[in-house]
Amino acid sequence: MVTSVLSENSKAVILLALAAFGWGTNTIASKLAVGEVSPMMLIFIRWAIVAI
Repeated sequence: MVTSVLSENSKAVILLALAAFGWGTNTIASKLAVGEVSPMMLIFIRWAIVAI
């Protein structure tokens, strides 16, 4: 049996930090891309990333 290096609490904190980082970068990237890419393409890219 493999022992876990991180506790469950630490994993939760890391996942929450990653979610906040992803949410924040999504907003910034969308604002930068609005003039370059169509809104439908932005939606497609968001869903494609989430599907991964």
